[in-house]
Amino acid sequence: MAFINIISINSCIPSLLLILLVSAQTKTQPALVSPCPSVFEYDTSIQHPGRWYGVIKLSSDYTIHSLWLNIHLDNYSEALKNCLGSVTQENKYKFMINRTDFVIHPGEVKKVQIYVEYNITSSPPKMIGIVFNGRRICGPSFVLSLLHSDYRYHGTDMRGCPYRPSALPSSEEEASSNRTYNIQSTTDSGVVPNPTNKTENKDVDDLFGGPVSFVLPDTVNNFHNKSERSRCGRIYAKSPLVIGEAIETIHWPWQVLILRSISAHTYHMTDFKYRCSGTLVSTRHVITAAHCLTARGQLIERDLQLIVAGRHHLHVQLVNEKHIFAEIKDIKIHPEFDYQTFRNDLSIVEAVDRIKYSSWVQPACLWPQTPVPEKHRAKTGVVGGWGFDKSGEPNELLTTIEMSEVGTQSCLQAHDASLANYLTDKVYCAKYVNGTSNCHNDSGGGMMVRVKNKWYLRGVLSFYYSPELQHACQSHALFTDVAKHLPWIKQHVYDFL
Repeated sequence: MAFINIISINSCIPSLLLILLVSAQTKTQPALVSPCPSVFEYDTSIQHPGRWYGVIKLSSDYTIHSLWLNIHLDNYSEALKNCLGSVTQENKYKFMINRTDFVIHPGEVKKVQIYVEYNITSSPPKMIGIVFNGRRICGPSFVLSLLHSDYRYHGTDMRGCPYRPSALPSSEEEASSNRTYNIQSTTDSGVVPNPTNKTENKDVDDLFGGPVSFVLPDTVNNFHNKSERSRCGRIYAKSPLVIGEAIETIHWPWQVLILRSISAHTYHMTDFKYRCSGTLVSTRHVITAAHCLTARGQLIERDLQLIVAGRHHLHVQLVNEKHIFAEIKDIKIHPEFDYQTFRNDLSIVEAVDRIKYSSWVQPACLWPQTPVPEKHRAKTGVVGGWGFDKSGEPNELLTTIEMSEVGTQSCLQAHDASLANYLTDKVYCAKYVNGTSNCHNDSGGGMMVRVKNKWYLRGVLSFYYSPELQHACQSHALFTDVAKHLPWIKQHVYDFL
């Protein structure tokens, strides 16, 4: 009998050692501190080996339909679980939660409960960044990761959820989050779900099906029941566009900046410098010049470049809620681009995630395949960007200028014969309209032509031909003709909705 008791005691020793080991590791783990307590808090009321719990508080000044929540951790994690939406995982650091029937109204605060699983022999991964529908609401102004693997779909995990998602129950809790975020938006579609409906037994497709849609307040929302295609090329500003003066992006919402990192090792916002302009033409695509994204004809690493929409000030350190920072998924360089002659100087940049439309971020229309009737076609277009005034002083605010198309012969007569090396049937020449007060040197920017109250991308700025003057408002510019490249463009541009 005593022998049996000894065996029973000995058999418990490994289990006791394991419990003691887990307990010791749990006690020695450093306390987790939120980088943004008003938005995210660790929930220490629930203790579980190899797991931490947390609550993300979301708020908006506008009604929003659909949720895209990107979560960045600083260390490897086994999994991220939640009770609200489907989870996709890019790598061990980055996760995305999305739910298309999610709704949040102005002044409302909703919480998303999550938990992260990790190896108990390692330090727990900490929260370092949260992006809510394209807006960073927690963490540094921007952190760009080098890891670009394909997202893996994990679906919705309804098992083991710590609690059901719901709006914060008391006004006292709502008041604890004194920070709101102007999440800009788009169309009014979709049905607001009843918050009391239970979703445990729903099929995943039913739960998360339906279009992604947003709502702006009536004062600025002009997008009701219109597709992305039908609303392209429209400006939703209440005040008129003034040519030649500094403007907000609401007056020129398709203008984007293309930034390039000056460092190959660190990826913070301050490492990125302005390189070129571009034109947004869909929720994922920007059209710009090929030479902006290459060096001696060779493609520059996409991880070192970045798209910024909704911005009017050139200083990249100044960030506000209207700005959208988009990492680049793919770059298409025209297959016949010649970096020495700038022929076919055209490229298409594809963003990793959809760029959310708002009054400050809108797509331009692609030049129509059918010829525009002469009575509706203007020979004068508008170019937006950042450049120089007549004295050569840099202009850090977004401005627009007028330029007029001129014939090939007029362009050649204004310059020496070497200009002929750059003129082809897929390029057109343009000059400044008399009286302009600004000069742009923004390669890749679009020349926009207004046709029946909609703005169309006519050409992409390749370069100025001004060998004799450094900042010459009198010089001619060569534009890559978008109309001549439409078949190639439409092979790669999609996702208008």
